[in-house]
Parts: sequence; C-alpha cells; structure tokens
Amino acid sequence: STRELVMYAPEEGGTTPYVQEGTNYQTVPDLNNNHDGSSTTSNYGVIGVDTYARFTNNDIYGPVDPATIYGDVEMDAAGSRYTGLYGSDTPSQPSRPPRVVDPNEPRMRWSDPGAERNWSDEFQTLLERLAHIHRNTEETTGRNLLLDITLLSGTQESLPLMTQLVALHEAFAQAATRIGRIIIEEYGLPVANKSVPPLDAGGVAGGEKYLAEGIFFKFAVDSSGLFGGDAGAQKVAVHEHNGLMAILGSLMWHLNDLHLSTNMMCIISHRGHKLIAQSKLAINAGSLVYGSADGGRTVHADRPDINSNMKTIAGLLNIKGHYVGQGPQRKLLHMPGDIEVHIGADGRAYVLDTARVFPPVLPDMRVAGGFMTQLFRPEFLLRLDTPISSDAFTRWGMDNKEEHNAEGRAATSRLLNESLLECARSMDQQFERVLTLVMQGVLFTAHNRTQTSTTNNNNNNNNNNNNNNNN
Repeated sequence: STRELVMYAPEEGGTTPYVQEGTNYQTVPDLNNNHDGSSTTSNYGVIGVDTYARFTNNDIYGPVDPATIYGDVEMDAAGSRYTGLYGSDTPSQPSRPPRVVDPNEPRMRWSDPGAERNWSDEFQTLLERLAHIHRNTEETTGRNLLLDITLLSGTQESLPLMTQLVALHEAFAQAATRIGRIIIEEYGLPVANKSVPPLDAGGVAGGEKYLAEGIFFKFAVDSSGLFGGDAGAQKVAVHEHNGLMAILGSLMWHLNDLHLSTNMMCIISHRGHKLIAQSKLAINAGSLVYGSADGGRTVHADRPDINSNMKTIAGLLNIKGHYVGQGPQRKLLHMPGDIEVHIGADGRAYVLDTARVFPPVLPDMRVAGGFMTQLFRPEFLLRLDTPISSDAFTRWGMDNKEEHNAEGRAATSRLLNESLLECARSMDQQFERVLTLVMQGVLFTAHNRTQTSTTNNNNNNNNNNNNNNNN
C-alpha cells in the first residue's frame, strides 16, 4: 500500500502541509481533524479517533534529508490517501517537493535515550498526591472523595491534579499510538529494516517485544500455541486490560490503605493486529515478591503487607484465595498463580500480568485455551454468594481442585440457566414496553390524522353550504 508523508513548507506560509503519493501531491485542508481510522483502548476508555501520527525527525521510510524536511512528518494510519473532512483535496505541485525515499533503504533506529519518559512515575505521583488530598478532606469534612466525585473535582487542590492526570493519559495514548502504528505496519519486515528493533524480554506467551520512548510493546499473537490462535491471544490481551482496570479501580477505592501501584496501559488496534503498550518499569527477576514467573516452580508470597493488600483486592472482586505450588513452594495466593507483584527501583509495588484475574467459566473442550479466553465478567462475580478461584479448571489450582472446580461449575450453571434467562426476560419486557409505546404513538398519530381529516371535511361542507346560500 502507498504510505504517505506530510511535510510543511514554511517559506510558503507554513500553514498547508503537502501529501506525497507517488509523484502526485495534494494539499490537506484540515490536518488536525484527521480521522485516521485507528483506535486505542486505554485505562480511561477508547480514544484515538481524532489523533494522528506525528514523527518528529523520524522518517519511518528511511533516512531523512534535513534540507527537504521543514517540520513534523505526518502519516495517514490507514495507509490510504488522506482526503480531509471536506472531500477530495485539490491537486497542487509544491515549489519544493519532499525527497522521495526508497522504501528499501534501511530504517532509522529508535535509539535516542533522551526521548524516554518515566510514565509510571508520573502516573503514580499524581495518584499519590490525590490520595493525600483524599485523606485531608476525609479528616476535615468526613466526606469520602471517591464517593462524592463532585467534591473530588471541585476542590482547588484536586482540580489541577485531575487535569494533569487527563493530560498525562492523552500524552501516553498518543505516543503509544504513534509508535505502535509503526511497529504494526513494519510487522512483516526483516529485523534489520525495522524502525523500532525488537528486543528479547523473556516470556513465552507473546511475539516480538519492543521498547521505545519509555513504552514497552508486545504483540497479541499466539506464537507458542497457548491460546488456540491469534484471535484467542487478542482476547487475552483484552482480559489483561480488564484485569488491570479492576485492580486500578480497587486501588482507587482504597487509595488510603493499599500501597500498590499499576503501570499505564493501552491496546492499539490497527490493521487487524492488537498491540499492548505498557509504561516501562524498573523491575527484574529479583524484584518479584508475589505470584510466579516460572510456571509455578517458584511461588512468591514474601511480604505480609502485600499479601494482605492482594487479599483485600480479591475480596472486592469476589475472588477466592487458594494455594498454589507444591512442597516448599506451596503458598496462599488470592489472585491467579501467574500474576506478579514487583518492587520497582522507586520502591513502589507494581501489579503486573493481570490477564487471568477473573476466573474461567467451565471450559469448552472444543476451544483451545478456553480457560484463558472464556472468563466470567466482574459484574457477574459480584452477584455470587461464593467467591470463585481464578485458577479453577487449571493446573495452577490443583490444590483442592475438586472444591474450586465445583464452585466454578455451579457459577457457570447459574450464568447459563439463571442469569441469561433473567437477561432474556428483561429484554423481552423492555421490548414489550417499547412496542407498547410505539403502538400508542402510532394510534395517537392515526387518531389525530382522523380528527384532522374529519375537521377538514366539515369545513369543506360548510364552505359548500355557504356557497349554495350565496348563490
């Protein structure tokens, strides 16, 4: 496909960028409102509809000639000619067109250490400052900021922090989207020709991994046959995002007490791929204090305070504690065995690998890796009287598996035989109410039309009688 470069020409005013498409050049009337067709799912929802890629001094097609680059380089993420919001662009020939770059030339490497940003530290610092305001407000007013969002957003101290938090989120999502599209679009290229070179970060569940500008990227692909195909791997990526959201929500609820942290995360969906983007953390194999990073051979529950805090989060989500590991490694965890909590270089405890926070439904044996892709929704778990183990129906939950699996089967039966029927009945009732309102509206309209028609006929008859009398 034809990939495009947009460049500014300041000697001609600097307001109209030019799009390169082979040897034809078009003007773009409204670049800032570019609808690029990509989407980014982040901790705060779905964004990216109106974002556009910005590559400052980084030409993804090859070395940049400084004499022909006048500003930022823009690219249409969909890989097709950009026509703007107002129809096709008017063809024009710039007096000084950008250099046509050979796509076979080696790409520039992402190697500038000055571009790296400590996203996680900025994120946690803002949350900690909000927690401080939370504590002070509760002590002075007796009101919970998290229960009274109007109070949280209305205080003079918290409003600037909330604004900074939103700005940080947008900056992270835009950076992740910009770099992520490069990685996705160069997916099939040889490593030597990639702008962002892959790195070896360990782990078996996932394809190539990348690091750029303080953001860690990994493809949601089934490179090891764990998920029954790439579609399953993409589901697991969404589960990881949902699990992280649940952890973050629990931490926000108990921001005064639980000294746990999360990194920033979003999922870039582009050209059929899903790319997970997470803020870089200063952790290593020796920083693990909770969970297992080697398939259960070594299980950590090293710090009583973190064990207690993870138990609190599990209680909020209605997830059951259970033993993981064998022999000396047998430890009580309240989350899936492969979750990880690390003590970062900044002293914070970070929760990672949240794809299996929610328990699996009774696995469908026809679906490969179903215990990782078919999970209960958090809303349903909160309706259950009995908590469910995240490791039910898996080898992680072999200890007392009969009890864990029986509880999982009972929950699955309730979901299929009660909750779904309740949902169907509710939908029927709503449909009947809507249908009744529609029919009432139709009858009312028909009645009005009949009344209007009768009135018109009467008026016509009166007019005819008057005419006869006049005659």
